[in-house]
Amino acid sequence: MKNRLVFLLVGLLNMIIYTLGLSAESALPKQNIKDYRYYWEKGNRGEHISTEEFNLLMSELEKKLTDLKTAFSKVSIDGDNFSYETGKIWEIELQQEKKDIDAAFKYMNVVNNNPNSMILSLVLYVVLMDIKTTAYDFNRIDHFEKTLNKTHVYLSAWCTAFQKAHLIPLAAAKDKGVDLYEMKK
Repeated sequence: MKNRLVFLLVGLLNMIIYTLGLSAESALPKQNIKDYRYYWEKGNRGEHISTEEFNLLMSELEKKLTDLKTAFSKVSIDGDNFSYETGKIWEIELQQEKKDIDAAFKYMNVVNNNPNSMILSLVLYVVLMDIKTTAYDFNRIDHFEKTLNKTHVYLSAWCTAFQKAHLIPLAAAKDKGVDLYEMKK
């Protein structure tokens, strides 16, 4: 009896949607363009993003990178928690991570000015993935985990959005010999 009631309700709902001229897609809430899942879905469907969407994607990626940079600026390596050798290794890693983050900001500016460049986009992606990987390494240590507060997870999600919505469609466009975005003048 319960199954029949559910079946009838679903049928009634479909009839109302059809009668009002609504599609199933219009009945669903629209995804937020500032949500990385929007870009994941667009990339999964094989759609490329517009110039405006690219600018928003880069803006969100920059915000997540800024959050991670802020979190890393608060990381301290205390002698009480590590041996001297281990502390030195983490200090070197921390300094390299900060340099990589600064380099990523520079590449982001260049890619923002030339979004059709496959090489620059790929280099930016590789630098971001290196930053993400090192951040995951830091996060595995309890001493750093509280300071980083999972900011690297958000950067990771936006890196995947960059790959799916920009990098892969850009590579496909380059194979066809076309530009994906209109250049800024």
